[in-house]
Amino acid sequence: MMKKTLFYVSLVFFLLLMAPRSFSQKAGNENEVEKIDRLMHLCKLWGHVKYFHPFLAYRKEIDWDKALVETIPRVMEAENEGQYLRALQSMLERLDDPLTKIADRSSSNNESAENKSLDFQLTEDKILIITIGDYFALTGSESGEKLREINKRLPDARAIVFDLRSDVPVGDYGNAIFNIYFEPIERTISAETLSTAGQRRRVYYGYENFSASASGQYKTGFLTETGGRLIPLKNARNIPSIFVLNQNAGLLKSLPALQTAGKALLVFEDKSVSAAQTYSLPVSDDKLTVARIRVSEPIFADGTDADLWPDLIAEENPLESALQLARNFKPSSVKHKKLPATTESSRENSYPEMKYPSVEYRLLAAFRFWNVIRHFYPYKDLFDEDWEEVLREFIPKFERAKDELEYTLTVAEMVARIEDSHAYINSPVYNRYAGTGYPPIRVRLIEDKPVVTALTDEKAARATGIEVGDLIEKIDGEDAFARLARYSRYISASTAQSKMDKATFSFMNGPPDSILSLTLRGRDNREKQVELTRKYEDYTTLYHRERTGEIVKILPGNIGYADLDRLTLDMLDEMFEKLKDTKAIIFDMRGYPNGVAWAIASRLTEKEPNAALFETPLVGHNLPEDSGFAGFFQKIQPTPPGKWIYRGKTIMLIDERAASQAEHTGMLLRAANGTKFVGSRTTGVNGEITTLTLPGAITVGFTGQAVKFPDGAQLQKIGLVPDVEVQPTIKGIRENRDEILEKAVQFVNQ
Repeated sequence: MMKKTLFYVSLVFFLLLMAPRSFSQKAGNENEVEKIDRLMHLCKLWGHVKYFHPFLAYRKEIDWDKALVETIPRVMEAENEGQYLRALQSMLERLDDPLTKIADRSSSNNESAENKSLDFQLTEDKILIITIGDYFALTGSESGEKLREINKRLPDARAIVFDLRSDVPVGDYGNAIFNIYFEPIERTISAETLSTAGQRRRVYYGYENFSASASGQYKTGFLTETGGRLIPLKNARNIPSIFVLNQNAGLLKSLPALQTAGKALLVFEDKSVSAAQTYSLPVSDDKLTVARIRVSEPIFADGTDADLWPDLIAEENPLESALQLARNFKPSSVKHKKLPATTESSRENSYPEMKYPSVEYRLLAAFRFWNVIRHFYPYKDLFDEDWEEVLREFIPKFERAKDELEYTLTVAEMVARIEDSHAYINSPVYNRYAGTGYPPIRVRLIEDKPVVTALTDEKAARATGIEVGDLIEKIDGEDAFARLARYSRYISASTAQSKMDKATFSFMNGPPDSILSLTLRGRDNREKQVELTRKYEDYTTLYHRERTGEIVKILPGNIGYADLDRLTLDMLDEMFEKLKDTKAIIFDMRGYPNGVAWAIASRLTEKEPNAALFETPLVGHNLPEDSGFAGFFQKIQPTPPGKWIYRGKTIMLIDERAASQAEHTGMLLRAANGTKFVGSRTTGVNGEITTLTLPGAITVGFTGQAVKFPDGAQLQKIGLVPDVEVQPTIKGIRENRDEILEKAVQFVNQ
């Protein structure tokens, strides 16, 4: 009994001891979750402003990176919602734009509130005062009767005061109602035809980049919607008009034109009055608080700013102030300035001096990359995971990165999550980690085992006893599969076969001139140890070393063969002449081509079929959430004059090494004459690359344009699918047989 009592006492004591710790741990976890949520909202807000607020297109004095970097600590340290929202507001104030600010959701809807209904009165000195706050009530019969009465009083008015203040925003729908029902009044107060303002927004044709190797196809600029005309009615006359406005007021489209023409004055109750379009972005999980972001600029046809600027700001008694202006009317003295005609493309600051960026700049890197993918990546619909959840996962990883290598690898790991074989990371730190020294051998995954498939420097490799077909067991003492897994974590790849191709291509790397120690298993099943010297290589040339021998030849059975990995444009006419009488041509596309596909395709058909559908992200032409694509079809070009068309069968050999232009080659040949594919699935990536830079002198590349089959079918993350599937075997490699080519010959003969 005594032992049982002691047990329960000990248990109670233990639970009491642990309770505060458990509670503290839970509270700590909740605080961490809240902090990450707030940083996620900050990331999205910063990105929306960066890419869609018009000021940032030309006002280079606004350092938006710095605004974020100084806001991050305030958000991280915020002890309550108020401190957090004040931090966001402080960042937005860097724009010097009263319209862009943090607001309650209640002030961002289109619902009517307890507002004054339409009313009017004519003062003794003939000033007509029109008041309205409930714009949605204009559709009612009572308002219709009052509008008719107002129109009857217009001829008697020597001036009009429009009190348009509302307790809640009128919204797009309410403003449309207002402009429809007040159009007869609007066309009565000016005897001259006036040109009204349009709106311009920042737009993007893909993500513009400034890499030396960039295609230059991606562009940034303004999209301007033209304004209209205010045509007076027959009974119109120039009636001085004063408009009393607050941030929630309905706005006539003609207001800027009326003010500029000297026919109207504007009285603001607060500074947040604008004719610009806005976008509301939630900045709290309950979505009760939003950031109201300017996304357009009103502009006249001559490029003059057409936003609303006050003749008077009257926070107290604005109506009385308006009446005084009406009684002593003088044309507006507001001067509208010319707006810059174009955007100023700017390079992202890579902060190369920051070897190990501070936590604020590490998060800047995460936010910059996340937003670029969020707004400009053409294949977001193919993501296997929620991109917002990726941000949630990586914020603490960037925050905790303890040194420059861990920071750089965190960038690489995040880039890998877009699963795009075009995506890469380039920086001094990453290159040292991955290694720019290559051994003189090529390894591929054959039958799920890393196998030596080629000797890129035969003399150096054979001197060590390495043979084609040897299995890789260990690399510098590390298990080959463990090393593959470690490298794969930082490799972005569209497909599983692509990830293994990229991993086996580089997983033996190290510093140039360093010694690589390999444990191999030969064809006799015995282990052997060899050492190789790594040499610096331009990786783009390595793919062109795997096959040797004739580039163009005739195989037994009168079948032509051309190695597109090595064939160049200047060889093309000679190739067709040599193979013109063959019954088929096998194009070997297990590698990367030299831009010959377009010329080959034009020699295979007399028609001009669609070969591919190109879609480039078109961003900003509508609200930020409503991006789309600018698409066009690529056609096969006609056969050049004096050239003949090859009428035989055509086969293309493919495997995981065929990527991008190699896959596009397949699309062109398939469209030209129905070329068949033999081998295994290709990489699954296509489209012109674009790049961005991140703190620490890191360059990141990714696919900036979607390319699909002419019928819209997907290539990205699938690849070219073989008509005849065949995989190489270890036995075949050791016997120096090309099993894929053998299968293609068999296919032709059948």
